Amino acid sequence: MKEEYIRQVEQNLPTELQKIIAEELNQIFDSAMKHGETTEQTIDRLGPAEKYAKKAQAKFKSTPDLSQIKKRRKTWAFLFYGIAILCFAAMIVVQLPPPIPDDVIGYDDGPTSIVVSSSLFRWLDVLLAAGCASLAAAVIQTIRVLRQPK
Repeated sequence: MKEEYIRQVEQNLPTELQKIIAEELNQIFDSAMKHGETTEQTIDRLGPAEKYAKKAQAKFKSTPDLSQIKKRRKTWAFLFYGIAILCFAAMIVVQLPPPIPDDVIGYDDGPTSIVVSSSLFRWLDVLLAAGCASLAAAVIQTIRVLRQPK
């Protein structure tokens, strides 16, 4: 009876959805049996095969295409990696010592008692935070791309 119902549902579905919906229905029937529901009760709950097939088809039409989702996640991952690289590169550039002019005599690179401070926020902290946040977001997106079913 279960196989007959699944076959009727499959007949009302496009070829690309038949296997997916059949697996879903088998899981539904197995779960119902574990919870004490008979096959007949499960079929009554699911409704006529044609109606279930239409509902399943509508569900899959409203679900975004997995390849589109994967492509979008890859794009975001590359964007975040790019931002992280730019932030870390900017940190390196900001920390470089200023060039020494050619006409300077007696330039000394030793310690002094002069302290330069700013009342504004420190750019290195901002770049580090932005770089780390971008890198974390990129890693998360990469993991989501790799874990997504094909």
